[in-house]
Amino acid sequence: MIEWRFKPNSRDDMDVDPIQGEFFTTRDTDSVSAIVREGIQNALDERNRGDQTEIVKVRIFLSGNKYAASSEDYLPLLETLQPHLKSKSSGIPSLPDFNAPMAYMVFEDFNTKGLEGNPEESYLENNTDQQPHNFYYFWRNVGRSGKTDDKLGRWGLGKTVFPASSRINTFWGITVRKSDQRKMLMGQSILRIHNRDDDMKQE
Repeated sequence: MIEWRFKPNSRDDMDVDPIQGEFFTTRDTDSVSAIVREGIQNALDERNRGDQTEIVKVRIFLSGNKYAASSEDYLPLLETLQPHLKSKSSGIPSLPDFNAPMAYMVFEDFNTKGLEGNPEESYLENNTDQQPHNFYYFWRNVGRSGKTDDKLGRWGLGKTVFPASSRINTFWGITVRKSDQRKMLMGQSILRIHNRDDDMKQE
């Protein structure tokens, strides 16, 4: 079973609702432009620079109704997330019908390095060791980036277009890394500070 984790607040935490999605809603009239721009920019940043014969390719697939996922296929992925989505404070204005097929978008890039670095890495103060930390920066940071000045995106915000385009502020990412061919899957759901309605423990 897929497990979705939300960190319980401790007494000395500062409560801050996520606001990074506003960075794009103020710049673009729709999420499509932001997804295309930021997704391609990230792909170009991670291209295989050592091999000039490989060209970065991007594929964007929209399922529409024809290829929408059935509830039997996607509900196991959302079972432990649904109590959080259904919270009155989650920030989701209206939930989709989880008994109906779910339309989705797939953004793929090819001939890139993937998310290199230690997937167990939980904290990095300064990226000065010349080692890759892309997995850490993508999944465990907002507004911090390990990209250097020769790369197009350096603010650590481009990835927020993906949850911002979702009705449940949720996305999955699968990476196949060039260095070791490891395949790894993670997901994020960007919600406001909330309590689960079925469990009044602080989430």
